[in-house]
Amino acid sequence: MTSNTGAIWRPSIGMHNWTYQSFLILPSPSEEATPPGSPITTKKWAKGNLHLETPIDIDGSDAIGSLVFPTEKGPICLSVTATIEEGTELAKFEAIGEVKDNVPVKGAVYKLLGWAVRGEDDEVESIRGSVVAVRGPDARPDVELGGMPIGTVGAFVISK
Repeated sequence: MTSNTGAIWRPSIGMHNWTYQSFLILPSPSEEATPPGSPITTKKWAKGNLHLETPIDIDGSDAIGSLVFPTEKGPICLSVTATIEEGTELAKFEAIGEVKDNVPVKGAVYKLLGWAVRGEDDEVESIRGSVVAVRGPDARPDVELGGMPIGTVGAFVISK
């Protein structure tokens, strides 16, 4: 149970591993015409692990870490900078991930914007929001690593 529900919450995220998953919403033309509440086609965009080398702290400092995606050709590692603002039940979360080392995917950039969800003992339970492909790799900056065009937006969930 959260303590002092409704009070200002200053979330802190430790340095342990988190699971990152993102999803694309891809309705067909016939699905677009259906009423609200109807099922539509979705696709898992990516799944990886987020490891923070420094915690996101109550003093408002940025955390740095890495988001690693296993692939058949070896892992893709994005360098991540993340911040969380204080809130009540939800706290604003922002992060930028950029591939800095891997050739041929160097240069790819993604931006995450969402909400940290307050859980038991005021710990961060999960983080949910939207991810946008900002730039593809240096070799193809107009196409993100999953083959979608730049500007593609999906949903993400980060959980323990």
